[in-house]
Amino acid sequence: MTRKALVAEDSLVQRAAICRILKAFGWEVIQAENGKHAMEMVLEQDGIDLIVLDWQMPVMDGLEFLSIFRSMPEFVRNPKVMMMSAKQTMPAIVRAISAPADEYVMKPFTIEVLANKLQMMGFSCELPDMAAVEEEIFSEKMVDRVKMS
Repeated sequence: MTRKALVAEDSLVQRAAICRILKAFGWEVIQAENGKHAMEMVLEQDGIDLIVLDWQMPVMDGLEFLSIFRSMPEFVRNPKVMMMSAKQTMPAIVRAISAPADEYVMKPFTIEVLANKLQMMGFSCELPDMAAVEEEIFSEKMVDRVKMS
């Protein structure tokens, strides 16, 4: 069964990298550039298993999204939410987990960290050929495709 993830990240390069990693893990991925767009997609789309949510985004940030999202009875427990941020202090991590996010990933992160967090959230996750994934993510071709998007 294919899992479905929503990646909400305002940085096009970061969003593209996260999407490529999740696709390499076998996920179907949809994207949003801010929390408001993510909220619209969650309300319109069925079958989202995971939301990868950046903390700092324009229009609606990740914490605001999470506060509204988790207040809706149908979204109290699912889908699972993985908050991502460059904020690396314990108060920031506690604030995100209390929002409540199911997991917290500090940027920058590795593919292995993302795989481990997915496993901690209860998703089976086989690591793909890491060298091939990293080559694709960081290749000039991908950077050019991101610039053209």
